[in-house]
Amino acid sequence: MKEPLLLYSTNTWLAYAIAERYYAGVHFAWCSPVYDGTRADAHVNIPPSSSPADLYRLLQDEVERGEQHSLVLRAKRDGLLRGANRRRAEGLINHTQFDDIKRTVEGSPLNDFRPVLYVIPYDRVRGTVVEASIEERAHPFSIEYKVNPLPRDCFDMLELKV
Repeated sequence: MKEPLLLYSTNTWLAYAIAERYYAGVHFAWCSPVYDGTRADAHVNIPPSSSPADLYRLLQDEVERGEQHSLVLRAKRDGLLRGANRRRAEGLINHTQFDDIKRTVEGSPLNDFRPVLYVIPYDRVRGTVVEASIEERAHPFSIEYKVNPLPRDCFDMLELKV
């Protein structure tokens, strides 16, 4: 498969803000070269859980409608805490910073989980892109990548109204 021009990743504003403040502007992104999975080529299957457009709409809907029991938002909170714990174990943040992140994540209002879209030029991250293994993908024919590290100067962050 040829290299894509762009990668797309839906994240929460809170994840973006935490990376900016505590991780020196270094982010992590799970990406797709296809923004909207319903528009993918026939031989590619991008399920809703891996489609940046579907994820964006889902997060936006749950935040706007005040979904207090959202499993998606719970998973986002858990992921932020796992990431902070991993960075603490790696020595990238200290215990106080971890505690600050934990309090922030646990106390953040729903609006802090609003979606943001990262638009990532592939050529800027070529050296840090890893294709997700078949076990990690939402479907065997899905095209999914992980970018880690993702420096802030390697992507645009957009907040859309869809």
